[in-house]
Parts: sequence; C-alpha cells; structure tokens
Amino acid sequence: MLEWLKEYSDVLNVLTNVTMILVWMIYLHLLLVAYRRQRRPKLLINRGGSHDVKAHCLISNMSAESVYIQSLVATLKNDDQEWTAAVTDIDELQAENIEHPRETTHQGPLAPGAFMDVGCFSNLIERAARKAGLSERDLKEKVSGLELMVVAAYGADDMSIAAKRSFDLKDNDELTPQTVSSQQISSRHARREVDRFLAKHL
Repeated sequence: MLEWLKEYSDVLNVLTNVTMILVWMIYLHLLLVAYRRQRRPKLLINRGGSHDVKAHCLISNMSAESVYIQSLVATLKNDDQEWTAAVTDIDELQAENIEHPRETTHQGPLAPGAFMDVGCFSNLIERAARKAGLSERDLKEKVSGLELMVVAAYGADDMSIAAKRSFDLKDNDELTPQTVSSQQISSRHARREVDRFLAKHL
C-alpha cells in the first residue's frame, strides 16, 4: 500500500488539489447565490381589514434596503378589454384640506420591513375608472378584474423595480386575489418593459 501511495503520490496530490478547488468553487457559488437572494428587492401587495373592495391596499418592502415608491398603476380588465391608469396621486383631496404634501401622493421612501397604506381598493378602482374614462355603469357592467403594479427605485440601479398582483372583482364588491403572493418583476428585460410602460401611461 505504501509503495502504491509513493508511486502515485503526484497524481493523488493533483486529484486532491482539484477536488479542493471544486469544493471551494461550489462553496463560493452558494455564498454568491445566497448574497444575491438576500440583496434582491421584494415588494408585496396585500389587502387588509376586509375581503371586499373596502379592504385597504398595503404595500410592504421586504428588500434589504429602502426603496422609493415611484408609481402605482391600476389596470381594470375583463376577458376582452383592459383600461390602465396611474393612481399614484390622490386627486380626490381638496387643496384647502391638505396639511402635508405626503397626503397628495403615494410616492415616497419605504424602509426595509415597512409598509405603506395606499387607501381602500374601492378608491383605487374608482380613481382608475375615472382616469380611464369609464362611467360608474361601465365599471359595474364591464370590469371583472383588477391588476395593481407598484413601481419603485432601488439602490443605485437606473432601472425601476416592480411587483404586481391580480384580483378578481365580483359584483363590483367582492375582491379575491388570484395568487398567494405578489409577482416580482426582476429580470432586466421585464424591468425595461416596466420603464417603457410607465413612459406610455404616465
């Protein structure tokens, strides 16, 4: 056995070194994947307080760093049509009733682990319908779904990040999420599409 080890010691050293290099490469890869996952931005769109349109829409920042909410976009839809409008600004408020600029918009910074209440779903839906030119009758008869997309700036990246979530709207009152969680828009291609979308609809 010793003779065999001496004879093939050079080969065994090479194999040992190669194995150690592979182990370290795998370890570093796992660390990099974990680091990227930890740094990946994540926004959540939830409802709170009710199961109908009176529920409040809550936007949570589960990212490692603060984000700056840039825009909130609502798309009203049915099987054949869609109506999209930005609902970032709170246009129902009268100027004389405003005490702070924050009351006029949903834009603003959001710390890690914090959430923002952007109002009742009914207000968001009515605001989107009004901006899209839909009458109250159209809203009741034509709209059967709602998609909300929140767009934000994250870190030093020039491109926006975004998340969206779709809801079924029944009898213009019952609001049911179509998915368990919000869909994160994270690929560079999809984020470029979001920026083009904003340029078109804002």
